[in-house]
Amino acid sequence: MNIQIHTRNFKIPASLRDQIEAKISTFGKYFKNLIGIHVDIVRDTHHKKGEVFRVECNVHIPRKIIRGIKTGETLLLALGAVEKILKAKVSEENKKRRDKKRLPDCPKR
Repeated sequence: MNIQIHTRNFKIPASLRDQIEAKISTFGKYFKNLIGIHVDIVRDTHHKKGEVFRVECNVHIPRKIIRGIKTGETLLLALGAVEKILKAKVSEENKKRRDKKRLPDCPKR
C-alpha cells in the first residue's frame, strides 16, 4: 500500500508523520486490493480565527476513489474527523461489494 503525505505552508515532524501514517494505514484491513492513500494537509490563516488546518484524504481502490475533507483548529482534530468520515465511507463501500457478491443468479426461463 502506497501512502503519500503532502503538506503546504508548514513542515511535519517525523513523529507526527508516523502518527498520521499509523491512523491512515488502518484502511488496509478493509480492502485486500487497496491501491494507495493520498493525504494533503494545509495550514491556512482563516479570517479572525487564527490558524486552521485542512486535511484532505483520498483512498484509491479499484474503479473508485473515496474522499474525505475536514478542517479543524489542530491537525490531530482534523485528522481524527477525516478518519471517522473515511471509515464510514469505506465500510459502506465494502458492504456494497459484499452484498453484490451475495446476490443469487437470476433463474433462466
